[in-house]
Amino acid sequence: MKRTAFLLCLLMAYFYMSAQQTSIVGRLVNTVGQPLTAANMLLLNSADSSLVKGSITSDSGHFVIEKISPGNYLLLCSMVGYKKRYCGPMLIKSSDTSVSQGVVVMEGETTRLADYTVLARRLPFEQYHDRVVVNVENMISGVGGNALEVLEHSPGVSLNRQTGKISVQGRQGVLILINGKVSSVSDDALMQLLESMASSTIQKIEVITNPSAKYDAQGAAGVINIITRKNENFGTQGSISLTGGYGYNPKSAASFSISYRSGNFTALADYSVSYNWLWQDFRLNRSANVNNRLIRNEIYNDRHIKTMVQASKIGFEYKTGKYSSISALASAFDNTWNMDADNSSKLSMDGGSKSDIATKDKEKNNWKHVMASVGWQKQFVNGGTVNVDLDYLAYKNYNEHNNVNDYSYRNPDSIAYELVNIRKSTLLKIYVAKMDYSRTFNQKMTAEGGIKFTFSHLDNDLSIKTMRNAQWFPSNMLPAFYRLTDNPVAFYGNVRRQIGVKVNVQAGLRLEQTNMFLTDDKDQELFSSKVWGLFPNFSISYKPGTSSYNFSYNRRITRPSYNEIAPYVAFLDPYTYFTGNPYLKPAITDIVRLDYFYRQYSLSLQYSYDKNFIAPYQGKLINGTNTFYTYPANIDEQSTAILSVNLPVAIFSWWQSINNLSVTYQHVGVNFQDTALRLNKTRLSLFIMETLNLGKGYAGEVTGFYFGPSYGGWVLNKSMSGISVGLRKKLKNDKGTLSLNITDLFWGSRLEEINYHPQLNLDATFWYREEPRVVKLSYTYSFGNKKMKSVNAKLTGSEAEQNRIRL
Repeated sequence: MKRTAFLLCLLMAYFYMSAQQTSIVGRLVNTVGQPLTAANMLLLNSADSSLVKGSITSDSGHFVIEKISPGNYLLLCSMVGYKKRYCGPMLIKSSDTSVSQGVVVMEGETTRLADYTVLARRLPFEQYHDRVVVNVENMISGVGGNALEVLEHSPGVSLNRQTGKISVQGRQGVLILINGKVSSVSDDALMQLLESMASSTIQKIEVITNPSAKYDAQGAAGVINIITRKNENFGTQGSISLTGGYGYNPKSAASFSISYRSGNFTALADYSVSYNWLWQDFRLNRSANVNNRLIRNEIYNDRHIKTMVQASKIGFEYKTGKYSSISALASAFDNTWNMDADNSSKLSMDGGSKSDIATKDKEKNNWKHVMASVGWQKQFVNGGTVNVDLDYLAYKNYNEHNNVNDYSYRNPDSIAYELVNIRKSTLLKIYVAKMDYSRTFNQKMTAEGGIKFTFSHLDNDLSIKTMRNAQWFPSNMLPAFYRLTDNPVAFYGNVRRQIGVKVNVQAGLRLEQTNMFLTDDKDQELFSSKVWGLFPNFSISYKPGTSSYNFSYNRRITRPSYNEIAPYVAFLDPYTYFTGNPYLKPAITDIVRLDYFYRQYSLSLQYSYDKNFIAPYQGKLINGTNTFYTYPANIDEQSTAILSVNLPVAIFSWWQSINNLSVTYQHVGVNFQDTALRLNKTRLSLFIMETLNLGKGYAGEVTGFYFGPSYGGWVLNKSMSGISVGLRKKLKNDKGTLSLNITDLFWGSRLEEINYHPQLNLDATFWYREEPRVVKLSYTYSFGNKKMKSVNAKLTGSEAEQNRIRL
């Protein structure tokens, strides 16, 4: 009995002493407020400076030193490139449960760094368990271009310029972010925005295949986050870039940026302009059985296009206190497209009747965009951070086609002539209010949550008129006016937890409401959707040593774009046109992924299932007529399995080779016109990049890709390929950099789509191509303070919001 009482007393004393032990918490940042990752936090005995316990800062700069007995201590903060920082002495009392050091600021070792130049060059692409990071600054092929062209040179990413769709590993539907923010929800506006972003303003691009619940659930293929350049030095810094080029026609671009950073204030401004004279080639051959007669159409469309894009941005950030800041950003772009197209259409019918249609199309397409954003950030000593953002976006589009159709009938011999005028005016306004809160409870656990409200309103006014016998007649092909209201609401919560040393777990849940209404000019409802959806996200990684394993599950949604629901009309000839579909449903995608990493190599297996997959440009023939149109349509089901291998190899110290190979199996099931289609295809894709350090300031680059055949709905996309080369020369004495690029050497990046289903009376082949072998020469010069460079925190999936530009 006495022994039992004695043991109970010892046990109570142990728990009492454990309960009285103290934790020391805080956050480590540099002099401009950026978090310092993986810094050493050493707790020393103040009497003899002996080490008591140590810790390492997390990705957000937070640290926790647990189970500290009462006593007098010093805290030593240590990190390469920074002066050592001592905090204390501090007295830990037996009554203390937690002692906060607040935000500890470390200064860079400027005196030692001033004598040396440290050169560290990242690879153009870096593979992580949930993303691929494209370091645009290290890509020769990205110089002198825009964001769209950089994406086209990224592994696993493909762009269909005809449909305006971006695909990742063969999957369509991505959410595009700029510095962590959604910038557009319209495909057309998005393409214009990406085209307006000069590559010289981009630091890197994250292709996130397994986004956490923090990101919007939009985009079945994942998230692409474009991170613009920031001034990481004190004082003034800027750059100038000039580009001239030639394909079949001349091209030019210029950009200028300047920024200023002090202790509490940061400001920036940039402007870019580009001029491009393009050539495009459309061809469509189709056959159809109409009233027991075989009709053949051969269409050739020769396009000459001139574009001018201007974009500007201005913003600032001001630290209102030691742990808080406010920011503001304004940006705008103007994108003008002028096209002269000559279309030749030959129509033949069994029995000898033939006709030729010569069509001239003059098109003007202008997009204007303005954006204003304000933000507030507050950091708390308990490890919490709150971000509040208020955004306003407006897009205005005016698109006009003037078509002249000249008919020549051979049997019987006659001539007809008509004019067709198509005008579309679109106004889109978006208001976004967003708040995020995150907290690091200890070194091994972080939780975050947030809420987002979006209010958007679109007016789409479409007018189609035809002139015959000197009189204009309105067309009743489509309603003249569409009004779309879209007010989604979203909530999310996400937790990251490290278990032991080798296991990391992330779990999140996002609740989103789809609240969309589409009406015509008579206020009659064409489409509505008001439903709540749950979008879970889970991943677990295990890292026993140099290798690591990762399993993830994700549910995503792809909502129809505004342009797909409130459609435009574009004619190739009077019997062939493109339009939209106001009855599209959102697509839901479930994705399971398994990754294996060994050093810089990776092997991934992914399976996804889509319900109501949205496939663009599906062909359909109006029964009993020769009228053929393409439109976006829902596919009942689609399942995809992807096996991919990433093999970066250092062939020599001066030759780095990046290789990405994937094999995709695709199954498509759709019921179309009371006929069940079951389509299967295995696809091989390959991406390579060879980077060469040639010495004496020269560097070379060769990129190539191959995408095998695949199905986009019930349309078969044939294979595509391309090879581009680049050469860069860094001039002496910091006089700038010269870059030479040649894209698509062998004209392999041509789009070919086949819509062949005889049982549905569909037999159409479509070709699209642009000018090959475009040569560009660029000069870039940087000016300003380059010596006091600060250190950035490591980028991780849970800290995407911190990648926003500090304006």
